[in-house]
Amino acid sequence: MLAHLLLILAALAGGSVLFSWFYRLARTRRHATIVCFILGLIVLETGLYETIDIPTGIFHPATGALKFETVDFIILVAVVATLVAGKNYALSRTSLLWAAFGGWILTEAVVGVLNGNPHSNIAYELKAVLYLSLFTVARRIPLKDPRSQQSFARLLYFSALVAGITVILGATGLRLNLSAPGLRGAELGQVGSIGANLFVALGVLGLCMAVCSEHRRFPLLFVIAPLFVPPLMAQQRAALVNLAVSFVVLAALLPVARHKLKATMAEVTLVVLAATALVLLPVFINGVVEAKRQIPFSHSLSAALTSGEKKLSAQDRVNQINEARTLIRQRPVTGWGLGKTITYYEVGFKEFIVTYLTHNIITDLLLRTGAVGLLLFVCAVVGSILQGLTAWRFASDAMVAATALASVTIIAGWLAHGMVESLFEHVQLAPLFGIMIGLCQAAVSQVREPATVSGYTLASVSAAT
Repeated sequence: MLAHLLLILAALAGGSVLFSWFYRLARTRRHATIVCFILGLIVLETGLYETIDIPTGIFHPATGALKFETVDFIILVAVVATLVAGKNYALSRTSLLWAAFGGWILTEAVVGVLNGNPHSNIAYELKAVLYLSLFTVARRIPLKDPRSQQSFARLLYFSALVAGITVILGATGLRLNLSAPGLRGAELGQVGSIGANLFVALGVLGLCMAVCSEHRRFPLLFVIAPLFVPPLMAQQRAALVNLAVSFVVLAALLPVARHKLKATMAEVTLVVLAATALVLLPVFINGVVEAKRQIPFSHSLSAALTSGEKKLSAQDRVNQINEARTLIRQRPVTGWGLGKTITYYEVGFKEFIVTYLTHNIITDLLLRTGAVGLLLFVCAVVGSILQGLTAWRFASDAMVAATALASVTIIAGWLAHGMVESLFEHVQLAPLFGIMIGLCQAAVSQVREPATVSGYTLASVSAAT
């Protein structure tokens, strides 16, 4: 009981300090600092723990049955502080669609309780509303404000540093153990599907900001290369799918508004060469230290694409979807509510497994929220993508255009990843989606504002440290 009381008091004290800080930031329109602070914590957590199940500690406080995710708590405080800070902003149709989707999820939580679904599963899936609520913070970001641009630049430099250390350690087969009180099991040098997708998304954001920037784009182009390498190390097909889709979408959208591109071919080539150097690092190390040659990341890529484990995993996904479809046909319109479980045959262990995931966002939504929930989700996503495309096409400011392009690309990669993974349950990835749909709204709302002529666009490396 004493431990419970101490944890609650610590949470209240920390929450009060955070609320005061976030409130002041929101009142001065520094919403970008709030968003980047949250994303920075997620990057740090993902770099230290490449897993959803994080040990008890700083990122996952717990005493007995009382436990919570630190990032979730901070997101809640940020959203409340932003709403309390006020300011009137007109709601768009897309905003209302996302509000309707969130409201439907809340309704399905009640349905799940009435159907007797496991309450722990319901509570976990209900967090999707919390992550989507980051929309309310991100949509208020003044993209043309130099302070916003500096916050994003600092986030990208920090993320590139974490990714660079992870790539170098991973390439050499080393792990940097950082276990300490509150950081049990923390280590650098390990990359999985979550980290790979997170780093690629931030790499896309950095690339779009750099190629659209009028000034000081070289430092950012120089450091973002490590953000695109982790998918080659992750041994996960989902990460490779996200990487491929992101590049395809970028290639398709860049010519649509070519007049906004400011980076030279030499600068873009620099990014490619830097990424290539990181990819070739294992060849150099093995050639010098062990006197042998190997194709860069060939083991991890082979494990991701052709290993027997991945083939069994693919069959497990098929079995999960087939079992879910049987339940979906019984309640196609409103679904079974949050927390609904399925029982499928696990090929590798040759036993039946009970789970609440299907590793496919469409099937997940149909099972939990029915056709109504899926329709609301699709309409809201399409609305956000159209907002982003509009801003990319017609924005008069380079930063607005870059943010719109990055948001659309990241959303596309997130959805592609969602075809082979369950996404709303990922505390590291779902908040990023909520932020991106908010940035689409921010970009389209500022598309007609006069372009900024300030000489400052991106923070230099020295300003970011």
